[in-house]
Amino acid sequence: MRIAPPDSSILQHSAINLSHLLHSRQVKAVDLMHETLQRIEDVNPKINAVVSLHLDYERLMDEARCADKLLDAAAADADDDGSIMIPCN
Repeated sequence: MRIAPPDSSILQHSAINLSHLLHSRQVKAVDLMHETLQRIEDVNPKINAVVSLHLDYERLMDEARCADKLLDAAAADADDDGSIMIPCN
């Protein structure tokens, strides 16, 4: 079975590139989460790759919004060399 590549340009990036895009604020975590959840919803019925779909979409989107706030704050406080420190609490 052939699955078409994602329509979303966000999901066509590697995980490493997505990390860079998130930290440089070129991509928002909420957009990435939304596109990821949409892709799971579109593709999983065909390939059954996700064993449990008991996903709390609102909780996941809340976590993405929180990540965006942390990344925005960290970007505002970035060191001169461009590095970003994010607390893991």
